[in-house]
Amino acid sequence: MAENSLVERLITAAEERHLSPNTLTAYRRTWLKLIAWSAAEGLTLQILPTERVGEFYEEATRGRSASHHLQVKAALALLYDILDTTNPFAQCEAPKFARKNIELRYHTASQLATCYVSCARIAAATLGI
Repeated sequence: MAENSLVERLITAAEERHLSPNTLTAYRRTWLKLIAWSAAEGLTLQILPTERVGEFYEEATRGRSASHHLQVKAALALLYDILDTTNPFAQCEAPKFARKNIELRYHTASQLATCYVSCARIAAATLGI
């Protein structure tokens, strides 16, 4: 499918949804970024490899607000709705909501007591307590 034809179909669909001009501009920017990125990488929009999807999403949203992430996801959802194929970006999460492997460490009472005694010594030496 030609990129111009696709963008025209997307704009028509966005206008049918009565999106504001600012939203349409933001969506269009996301669509054009994805089209350019996929072309530069030699990828097809309809069958983007799952492992590459996160790469684009991170690049498109790095350092941006949570509302920007939601706007990018909405633009991509509309794109894949028009392409009539599964949205590979549906599972991408904004960094604020991303699951991370967090290691929780617990200290024993003895370790906490040692820490407390050390802090008390430093406070006494520094503050003359």
